[in-house]
Amino acid sequence: MQIKDMSNNAAKMTTEGLMIADTVSTGLGRKFAKLLPEPLTIQTQTPMASPFGLSTFPGDKASAMSAQRVSLDLRCTDPATLAIFEEIDKWAPGELAKHSERIFGKRMSLEQVQASYRPCLRQKEGFLPLLHTKITLEGPNATSFWDQQKQKCDPPDDFRHTSLLLKLVVPHLWLSGGACGWVINATSCQLIPMEPIVEVCPF
Repeated sequence: MQIKDMSNNAAKMTTEGLMIADTVSTGLGRKFAKLLPEPLTIQTQTPMASPFGLSTFPGDKASAMSAQRVSLDLRCTDPATLAIFEEIDKWAPGELAKHSERIFGKRMSLEQVQASYRPCLRQKEGFLPLLHTKITLEGPNATSFWDQQKQKCDPPDDFRHTSLLLKLVVPHLWLSGGACGWVINATSCQLIPMEPIVEVCPF
């Protein structure tokens, strides 16, 4: 499922027809279940910023730029993108509970699934939700970066100082250690420079 014109399609986003495939184990012991009938592709229309920048799994920001695959939490200021992932987070727990024996290998109640499900959007009172995405910095599937002139460019030195328009792809659900959640890959990013903060002399 591909969603490009967010302004027209956000309200039409529906989970009808979406399914979660059987769980597959990789050679590394990881488990995942594909989103069917195809990965969900979303192209945002409003730039989004990252208040914390890149991070690795343990939260070690110092080594994030040297890692191949890193996390990027984005403040979800794009209304259409927010609506889509709210719909996914609303739909997924019930779907997982309904097919829990096939996906988890055991029967689980809705309450049990909700306790293990890691939502796409992380909510905190007083703030817009954070959307948890993944950036790939190296390799054949590396995230591509583009400037405002639509020319390919290097990733920013500090993601906290740049807003992004993104192409997001949701290919599958990850399962690990009794938890699960959606993989959200940022496959392409257009860099939108932020307005510089002008410091005023206090004297």
